[in-house]
This record gives sequence, structure tokens and C-alpha cells, in this order.
Amino acid sequence: MMKKFTILILFLVLTALFILPTTNYKLQTAYAQTCSVQNSYPRVKDGLISTPDISGSDNFRSNIGKCVFDPGKTAFAPYKIPSYADLKSLYYTQAKTTTTVTKHTPLVGNKTQVDIPMNGSTDHLWYISKSSPPTSSDGNLTITNNIPGNQTGVVFVDGNLTINPTSKKLTIANSSGLVFVVQGNVNIGKDVTQIDAVIISSGKIHTAGSSCSTNAEEVDNALTINGSLISLDAGEPIQFCRKLKGSGNDTNPAEIINFDPKYLVILRNLFADTLQKWSEIQ
Repeated sequence: MMKKFTILILFLVLTALFILPTTNYKLQTAYAQTCSVQNSYPRVKDGLISTPDISGSDNFRSNIGKCVFDPGKTAFAPYKIPSYADLKSLYYTQAKTTTTVTKHTPLVGNKTQVDIPMNGSTDHLWYISKSSPPTSSDGNLTITNNIPGNQTGVVFVDGNLTINPTSKKLTIANSSGLVFVVQGNVNIGKDVTQIDAVIISSGKIHTAGSSCSTNAEEVDNALTINGSLISLDAGEPIQFCRKLKGSGNDTNPAEIINFDPKYLVILRNLFADTLQKWSEIQ
């Protein structure tokens, strides 16, 4: 049975880069006490924060719950995972060219790495758009070689992203970053050994070709992602498809994800939002 080593980095990346406020709350339940009677605080008496049962139409005033009195233990953060449309609207449509960032006009149809160079001295925002009216076969980006230039770039893709460079590696300079935000599927060729990028997708991410399924595709080499793989849709989980050939590889990882902290710094001007934190006090 092959072991796959995964790193729990998705929440960290989404928190640092893409967090958006909402009203979905997750409450601590481990610090509940019997609610004391306090005439000056009648709502606290009935359990302003009740646990474990917070169902119903009036969740915060259930008289069958218990109370949490320590404000440090009742903190919660509202957040949601954004959609592709959210990200494109905020970080491409509403973005503007500045002295440090060049926003390019949309590219319509199917494109390759040649169409999205990262040259010059500024960071780059690219958008691969479907035709109007859209079809199922355009708006795609196919990477068969390294992207020209050595600047940081964010690329939005309406269609699918295919990464299958002839060199088996998609690399970038240590001082730059590369982010793909994809509405469709992401298909990584089964012979690819290295990708230096953060890849975010609303569709499925396949690590060994477009038709692979979990643990189904035997490969000669492991895939190393220096960045991250992020799925925006719980119904479209990442397909870690690879299985290394040979009986001696049963304990070796076929997919290795090395989260690169540089993205928290490099992309601070491209992706930035606020994480709100709330706590109840008496």
C-alpha cells in the first residue's frame, strides 16, 4: 500500500490570500459550563452561546444549552471559501495596472505559455477567456514549456489548464511566484516531475493526466509541487492518481507538495483581504 504524504496547507493559503467575510460561524464546544443565574445578564443565564446543541431558529439564545464564559475561548472567525468567479472579479476584473503590476487585456480562445510572458520589471495579471458565446472547447491554457520571463504572475483560466512540459518541469525563478486560478479542470501530465506554482481550481485536479483516478496510474517518477494544490469545490476533490512503479516504492510518496512560504510575501499586493475575528465578552 503506497503512502501518500500530504500537507495541510490549503486552509493556511486560503486564509492568508483569499479569505472573504461571511456569516458562517464555528464555535468552540469544549469549554462549556452550566450557566449561572445573573439577573444583570439575563441572556447569559439562558446560554448566549449554547453547546453542544446550537440548532434551531434562535441558536444563540437556547435555554437548553450551556455557557462559555472565557472570552478567549469563545472566539470564532467568519469565513468562506471563494469561488472562481469571486476571485476573478476581485483580483482581475476590479484590478488596475499600477507601477508594480501590469494587468493585460483578456486573451480569448485557447492559449499556451507563449501568450502569457512574465517579462519586464512588473508583476503580471493574465486572463484566458472563453469566446462569446462560450464553447466547451476554448478558454484553455496548455503549458508545454517554461513561461517566458522571470516575474511574478497570476493567470486566470476560464477553461481547463494542462501542464505537460517537454522538459517534465515547470520552473520559475526563486524570486518570483506563479499562480493559476482555473474554472475548469487541471490536468498534469503523468511524466511531469516538478511544478513551481500555486494551482487553484473549481474543477478536478488530476496529477497523472486527464483520465486518471485515485491510485490508478503507475509512473516512473514522483511529482513535486513547490507551491500548493487547492480545490475550491468540496465536490471536486484533488485526484492524487500516481503510484510509483516497482515493489520497492511502496513506502515512497508519489506526490509531494512543498508549501512555499514566499507566496505569502510575493503575492501580498496581488491577493489581500481581511480575516475578521469575533469573541463574546460579558
